[in-house]
Amino acid sequence: MSASLSVQSCSRCSHPAVIHQIYSGQHLCQSHLAKSIRKRVSKTLRAQLNLPSDARDENGNPSVILVCISGGKDSAVLLERIHENLGKRRDVTIVGGCVDEGIEGYRPPSLECARKLCEDLGVRFETVSYPELGFKEMDEVAGKIIATNDKKTPCSYCGVFRRQGINHLATRVGADVIALGHNLDDMAQTIMMNMQNGDLERTLRLAPHTNSPIEGMAPRIVPLRWVPEQEIHLYALHRNLP
Repeated sequence: MSASLSVQSCSRCSHPAVIHQIYSGQHLCQSHLAKSIRKRVSKTLRAQLNLPSDARDENGNPSVILVCISGGKDSAVLLERIHENLGKRRDVTIVGGCVDEGIEGYRPPSLECARKLCEDLGVRFETVSYPELGFKEMDEVAGKIIATNDKKTPCSYCGVFRRQGINHLATRVGADVIALGHNLDDMAQTIMMNMQNGDLERTLRLAPHTNSPIEGMAPRIVPLRWVPEQEIHLYALHRNLP
């Protein structure tokens, strides 16, 4: 005889809850979770992105925000939220940018997801590959790491190459700001790794850079940094993002 399973109701309505927010103590349905995320991301975006009422430059050109997208859930939610908040402003141009690392079986389908999302939202899409930057594709790099018994992991090289790719795209589109899709889990993991390595300086350099820009580089913002990864995933499913 199977026991019946009861689903907890949302703390704000009678619909079934999809998550228990431990930090708030609330059970939330899809709709109220989405509302919670929209509110948090909008508040963080306003705090990190100091846009004047007219963000055009002295030549009348709109301010350009490069949203780094990969085809994954985090960057999809990031682009959807920034587009919802700023897409109607004529003094702001949003560009979706994707770095193609050259990983067979992973990058081609995810690149198409990123391209489709930009197309659905009416956002300009830009991409750059590692060979265009003068680097080897990651499949080839990984093969050489194995062949030479290199102690470094593929991620050690890919991280450097990817940052170069983002900077290249930012220069290409004339970006004033670069938006990254790091969620709360990402930020916490990075801080803990830096603590383990005793690297306080690297932690201090973490985005957002709105109030402490790095010379010669467009400032980074991280509007999702207060949203846990699980909530990002549920929001992406709720919004049916590619």
